[in-house]
Amino acid sequence: GVSHFAEMSIEYAGTLQNSLNQWAYAVQPLTFATKLRLYEGKKWIPKMTAMASLGIPSTTLLAKTMHVAPSVYLLFQNDITEKLHLSYDIGLEWDGMSIVPVTLLALSVGYNVTEDFCLFAESFNYFGRSSLTNSKIDANMNVDLGFNYLVHPRVDIGMYAAINCQNPKDFSSVMFGIAWLIN
Repeated sequence: GVSHFAEMSIEYAGTLQNSLNQWAYAVQPLTFATKLRLYEGKKWIPKMTAMASLGIPSTTLLAKTMHVAPSVYLLFQNDITEKLHLSYDIGLEWDGMSIVPVTLLALSVGYNVTEDFCLFAESFNYFGRSSLTNSKIDANMNVDLGFNYLVHPRVDIGMYAAINCQNPKDFSSVMFGIAWLIN
């Protein structure tokens, strides 16, 4: 990273998604991100990291955005064993179309098969005001399975498959991404 407690990255991701029985590919906005380690963690007290990202507006048909798409998160991780860890996150995400953010709550389990290869299962859930009625709270609950592979000390590739728990027939996706850690 930039220092022993901070990193910056650039991420490119593409998503193959199934919405209402139609599969389509969408290039996600190019994202610039930074992470700052707040606390290293000890025993049952988790590692704590702050993360912020900024998605650049995109004009692709399926991932079209009108504005920059910022996100801010607090990330927590407990190491259960040397290879197994539990992560839980909270954050706010703007989608690039609305000025109103949604809240993200996520819980994941990761297993480091090797030093460079990790498998994970995650529940990621979004909560926010409905764009139609500003009083109703909408919830969007999803699960995914995937992997991350460190192909180089500064280059990470990942892939996951996700499904919407409320409407599994209506929405599922497969994402492939690459992140480059800036020195």
